[in-house]
Amino acid sequence: MRRPLLIACALTIGPPPSARADDAHGVDDPRFSLSLRAGILQTDDDAFDATWYRPAILEGSGWILRSPRRWLGGLQLYGMAGLESIDVAYREHPSSYQESLVGIHRADIRVRRGLALGAGARASLYDDGRLRLSAFADLAEPLRASEVEVDALLIDLEGLKIDVAKAVREHASVSYRGRTLRLGLTAAAGFRARGLRWVPYLTFGWLRYDATIAFETNDRLKTALAAFGVDASVLSERAIVESNVFFAPGIRVDLSRAWSLETQALIGRYDGTWVAAGAIGAAWRFGP
Repeated sequence: MRRPLLIACALTIGPPPSARADDAHGVDDPRFSLSLRAGILQTDDDAFDATWYRPAILEGSGWILRSPRRWLGGLQLYGMAGLESIDVAYREHPSSYQESLVGIHRADIRVRRGLALGAGARASLYDDGRLRLSAFADLAEPLRASEVEVDALLIDLEGLKIDVAKAVREHASVSYRGRTLRLGLTAAAGFRARGLRWVPYLTFGWLRYDATIAFETNDRLKTALAAFGVDASVLSERAIVESNVFFAPGIRVDLSRAWSLETQALIGRYDGTWVAAGAIGAAWRFGP
């Protein structure tokens, strides 16, 4: 019976804040940008319901190469430091663990708030001051592994529901670490209305996510698991790799040449999973 006892912890693979910086920062804008954002992401399917909280993400970017030409007019570097925490509610259907006879009836898990760092580069493919197209690549990962708190964990062992949450909390340590790699394009168009400059944009591309769930247990928990016929190897380190296309529409509103507001919202269904996300922030641009 090698069904992972704490496979619910693998559902904390939500991406950390990506090093997205200022998606619609054009070559003709002030050279540098600093922004502060906050956001939330919710996913829901038949197996789990998860919410990622991102209360503060500080981002900065700067054009290191710029030219007045429209095509291939600049190269930008950017970076990010952000906080994130995750809540997960998870259930398995008996049909998914019928052969092993042991599965998770319900698990409630929390990943403690941790700091994530990221960096990337963006190249301006076309920018005439109104229409913009850029390509980017970036990487983001936590500064250190985050601790996972298990609030509830009910194991279904041949129809018998066993609460092992207390044993796990007292006799095991669970940690999580993930890394996000993105490659993609951002298309934007600017126009003026009501005395403001509006820049709607769409970012789309490919995302790869690598995560590791690590377990540290003592002999007492291993003995308790063996008493129920569960091999302690279910607590071995787990590696998760996910990759998929993504897209994120948004709009930037320039209050002046130096200050702007930005918001993003997304609702969609991917491979049977509902995803809803929202973010809002403010940016300050400066320099020549």
